[in-house]
Amino acid sequence: MKRFGILIGMVSAAALLVAGAASAADLPLPPPKAKPHRALPAPEPNEFDRLASDCIEASNGCQRFRRAADGKFDALNNIGIACQPQPLSCTVRR
Repeated sequence: MKRFGILIGMVSAAALLVAGAASAADLPLPPPKAKPHRALPAPEPNEFDRLASDCIEASNGCQRFRRAADGKFDALNNIGIACQPQPLSCTVRR
């Protein structure tokens, strides 16, 4: 009979712990802290930005690039494992 009383006590304690945890989850959260606003840095010009607007294909000695409809250059091939890229130069103009 004493074991039954201990078992009832343990079950009751567990039920109280679960009920306490459930009520803690219902507490309101504090408001989020305001983050300071930081201005984004200006994008740095890359080699493609330095090419003339009439350039439609360029190369760095390892890869070829073609200007897409959106005005950005897309790579036409992958770089070779031993290739050392050189400065970008225009190979085909309009």
